[in-house]
Amino acid sequence: MLAKSQKEALTAHEKTLDSVYPFRPVLEQADSIDPIITEDVFVLLQRTNGLPKPMILGVTSEEAAYKINTFRQYLHRYTEDKCRFIPDLLNVPQDERPQVAQRILDFYCGPDGVCLEREFELSRIFTDTQYLIPAVQAAEQQLTHRQGEIFFYHFSAETELNKFRQLWKVPSEYRGASHADDVCYLFSSTFFATDAVSTGSDAWRLRNAMCGLWTSFAKSGVPQMEETDMEWTSLKKPVMGSFNLSALDIGCELKMVQNHLEDRVSFWREMFKKYNK
Repeated sequence: MLAKSQKEALTAHEKTLDSVYPFRPVLEQADSIDPIITEDVFVLLQRTNGLPKPMILGVTSEEAAYKINTFRQYLHRYTEDKCRFIPDLLNVPQDERPQVAQRILDFYCGPDGVCLEREFELSRIFTDTQYLIPAVQAAEQQLTHRQGEIFFYHFSAETELNKFRQLWKVPSEYRGASHADDVCYLFSSTFFATDAVSTGSDAWRLRNAMCGLWTSFAKSGVPQMEETDMEWTSLKKPVMGSFNLSALDIGCELKMVQNHLEDRVSFWREMFKKYNK
């Protein structure tokens, strides 16, 4: 009953924000009953922890491609309120929000701005602000304040195991891996019939490679592939304000990429440096 009625807890405005889960983690008062999260996660990440913990972080290439369907149905919401493109984590003063929203749109869409001809580029704003940049920020904080190697991946493969772009009904004219498209390469699912993948197919080979990497990481803390010269190198600490997003690009082949998505990462690092001092 709670799951069935959960959307009724949202305000009229909140119902327009594409929130899949109305009940999300929140900061609780420290003196409340059995609080779970009482401090901002980025504050917690800045707290030095002596125990080294290696970690794998990553995103898919087109995380928010599902937003394209929203634009096709409700584009007027975004033309009337361009500030919807400003991420919640960016502390922009109220009087500067229109200018910042326009700067974001100029960066991604150029002079065309908010229109269906740029629906793919508009979806990338949310790919970056909701998935890529938070992952990069978390990696930076942990590299700076904590111990343990971080291995970053960027999943761009497309095979029959990309079940979630099918589930989200991502328009077929747009390619790339949607949110959660990497899941069925690591976990089997009777619902998605993942065992039906043909032996020797691209999906089968990539699933074996990924499971091998994640298994070796679980055993040793370092993801390694047997019988290959490819080495998944860990991220390095930021130096003099610069950050190299060295990522394992998981596409039709596996390869390391340096300064991955540098223009997009740099754009948002500058934004957060200016407004989240």
